[in-house]
Amino acid sequence: MNEPPELSYHSQDDALVGLREAADLYVYNGIITTGAPVIFPVVSDVSFEASGSATIRDCVDVTNWLPVYVATGDSALAPNQLMRVVSISTAFIYAGRWVIGDTAVYRETSC
Repeated sequence: MNEPPELSYHSQDDALVGLREAADLYVYNGIITTGAPVIFPVVSDVSFEASGSATIRDCVDVTNWLPVYVATGDSALAPNQLMRVVSISTAFIYAGRWVIGDTAVYRETSC
């Protein structure tokens, strides 16, 4: 699958693999998302040594970013899914810009 250019522009490594897998899964199952997430990122642990690195902790609010089946318009939301979850990402400098290298989403941890 050819991902949109913005996927590889903003992410690399495990984060890019995760985005590709999620996009493929949604396409395979006929799912799209409606709306947009609301994010509250906080950057910490910034280092400019070698390729640089930073940790980003976020509270991702998906209340208005909902997966739906294209064919029926029915919700594809996982049962009991929390609407606000913690995510922690690691960013690094790649090709002269900051990109996300890895993201862990803690779906059982509300924020």
